[in-house]
Amino acid sequence: MSASQENPAPCETTSDVFSKGFLQNALKIEAKGGPVPEITSYLTTLGTKPGDNYGSIIYSVDIDLSDGTKRFFVIKCYPNHPGRQEFGNTSNMFFKECEVYSKWIPELGRMQKEVFSLDEEERIHNFNNDSYSSGQARKSGVISSLDNFIIMEDLRKTYGFRMSNRLVPFDLDHMHLVIETLAKVHAISWVYRNHVESQITEKFPCLVTNLRMENMEIWSSVINANLEQAKEIFDKEFGPGNNYSASADKFAGMVEPWRIICHGDCWSNNMLFRYDPKSGKPLEIVLVDLQLPQESCVVNDLEYVFFVCTSLEFRRKHTDTLLQLYHDTFNGICDKFETPTLPGFCMDSLRFRFHRGKLLGYYLAMMVLPIILKDGNVTNMEDIEQSKDIAEAFIDICKADENALLKGRLIEVMKGMIEDGVF
Repeated sequence: MSASQENPAPCETTSDVFSKGFLQNALKIEAKGGPVPEITSYLTTLGTKPGDNYGSIIYSVDIDLSDGTKRFFVIKCYPNHPGRQEFGNTSNMFFKECEVYSKWIPELGRMQKEVFSLDEEERIHNFNNDSYSSGQARKSGVISSLDNFIIMEDLRKTYGFRMSNRLVPFDLDHMHLVIETLAKVHAISWVYRNHVESQITEKFPCLVTNLRMENMEIWSSVINANLEQAKEIFDKEFGPGNNYSASADKFAGMVEPWRIICHGDCWSNNMLFRYDPKSGKPLEIVLVDLQLPQESCVVNDLEYVFFVCTSLEFRRKHTDTLLQLYHDTFNGICDKFETPTLPGFCMDSLRFRFHRGKLLGYYLAMMVLPIILKDGNVTNMEDIEQSKDIAEAFIDICKADENALLKGRLIEVMKGMIEDGVF
């Protein structure tokens, strides 16, 4: 088994979380009035390891049924920690994901079926399509995990999907699948805008960017701390007054063109892969953790996955080839659905906009890499002191200490920015 496939599931048993009645009701809702076998036994375990998920508590449930079959669910629950709940209430990320699964994804399927008369196998769907949530969200008072939840099929146990190793950059096989899938997801939202509803965010408010000012302040404090940490690494590695640290001080934002519906959080743990058992190569991908889909620039997702999930050497060799793949796949979907492509969308324009957007890639790398490359013992967010500020908790998680892997990746990102004339 390759390193990218090593992803042992957590096995801490927590069977007292869900009652048999809760799970039986979940099966009834899923069946939509059809017959439902009785549950004979079930086992609940933690669904992820610390460091693999920060926004919620995820459980894995194995169910034995009276007809001899088995079912496997992932149940994503609201956090119990007061600080995490407060952040969840104000950021709206959990509730946004509920609406994306219950409204936006089914609407894309409806369009392909009713407007374009496509059979199931012809449709574009790179998400876990079978899910349901708790219904009425609870955002005040004492909230328990089971007040707000999302239940979906566990693709890991049902179809053999798994996460890649978050500490290992994507290789070309993984990135080929990722870029092709992002192009399809972006393009199908562009098709929807052209054929069904031009004002998507008015019809689906869940696709409006969901970070309020107070949440931006939280992430600003985290990114500022991470930038200072990066400068300390650069100073230690290259001496005071080096170009890397000077360039970090010049960081600035970017303009957003080509606004469609993006995934918004394109790092490796938000993707599940199905691998060939013999070659170990990834064959299929499903995008998960849909907490940040929003109307934004197509380039945003590309910057995210390139600068957070690949190495500098990889970007030197393969960026242009993968941008060509994105361009061709996006236009192929537009052709399939008889839809004009994005205004001015060509390879020269895509290259230019991707280059201009590298400032965003830099920002995302500085913010996200310290979180995803945390090695050793990662703190379970439910176990931090209840009085601790959530921003302080993230800053503590991001501390590099002696993390050579993080140091190397941060230096690579800055080196590439300087090489490309971004700074």
